[in-house]
Amino acid sequence: LVWTAPAAGTGCICFRYAFVDQFVLFWANQTTPCISENLQTSIQASSSGSISGDSFTISVSANVTGEFECSLDNGAFQTCLTGDVFTGLSAGSHSIVVQFTPDGHCQPIVLQPSLDFDIILPSPPTTIQARGSVSISGNTATLTLAADVIGSYQCKLDDGAFQPCSSGTTFPGLSAGSHTIDVQFTPDGSTETFTLQPTITFTIAMMTTLLPTPTPIEIQASGSATVSGNAANVTLSADVAGAFQC
Repeated sequence: LVWTAPAAGTGCICFRYAFVDQFVLFWANQTTPCISENLQTSIQASSSGSISGDSFTISVSANVTGEFECSLDNGAFQTCLTGDVFTGLSAGSHSIVVQFTPDGHCQPIVLQPSLDFDIILPSPPTTIQARGSVSISGNTATLTLAADVIGSYQCKLDDGAFQPCSSGTTFPGLSAGSHTIDVQFTPDGSTETFTLQPTITFTIAMMTTLLPTPTPIEIQASGSATVSGNAANVTLSADVAGAFQC
């Protein structure tokens, strides 16, 4: 099979092919105009974008219908539309190449220039002020935490595991005696975790149950005796029930 490319703007042939045993079968898929220099000047296609944090949102447009494809940092071309977001980008320079294929044409137009941009991520602070304390009520400890930057905390009570915590977290039902709380702090946008020093140490006092004091009771009791010969008769009385011993 010998094929001679037509002159620019006169037509191009798109082929599909399949291998069957040792024969190669060709058949024409479509015959459409190639994109000549004059045709390219009649097509207006553009691209732009905006940066937000570690994301780039793309915007594409053209004065004819067709398909846009984008390649991020020399990656593979993929279909892209206005509003598509490239997220999770690393800090530094990036480039997006956009190409546009008008409907009915085989050859894409590469938009110039490419979209070149820089992602600038905030640097974590070099000095962080974070602190913690507890207040005790009965057998419950209430945690107070503060830092001069936004971030997340994790706390460990005694020998337990670290768990997410915040200012106002309570630790109820504590046994009497000494306890410790270790606090870790991770600033937003940082992968580094800081351990607050010193460890928070506190004591839960022994709980003592006091019995009510008995109310004194006033009792009237009296006794008398009458003697007859060598015998005495005793008379006893009281205003409450009870037992007498003589």
